[in-house]
Amino acid sequence: AVPEAQEVSDLMTHRDGIKAILVGQPYIFEAERDAGAIEVMDACSGYTANLPLSGYTATTSWVKDNPVAVADFQSAMAQAQAEASMVGPVQKVLPKFTGMTVQDAELATIGTYPTSTSASGLERVDRMMWQLSMIKAQVSIPQMIVR
Repeated sequence: AVPEAQEVSDLMTHRDGIKAILVGQPYIFEAERDAGAIEVMDACSGYTANLPLSGYTATTSWVKDNPVAVADFQSAMAQAQAEASMVGPVQKVLPKFTGMTVQDAELATIGTYPTSTSASGLERVDRMMWQLSMIKAQVSIPQMIVR
């Protein structure tokens, strides 16, 4: 695993023969601007469009033993999700956290951030992983979601 910023650098220098990278924003924009890269594929389109890409997990016993911490975490995530869905404030902090110029940050495309857990999206991930033999059996997604 290589940090996305390093991937852009490696692409620019063709380190180890690298000719293509898979990165998200703002690194797509950086690769286009600094390395002359051209986006040739959107990894989150077609069959993989709108798939949940990451999540937060805890053991069942920890969730049962720590209901206040679970509720506090869910509340903090809901607030963060709401704030992340506002493009302007996100673009405003990009220069500080990514080194982008203010002008570049204003041009950067910001994707959407989900404001709730999608059981159907997670079921798509489960089904895809099972169909590709990445997991041996499908799981019950609704039982995994703490509300």
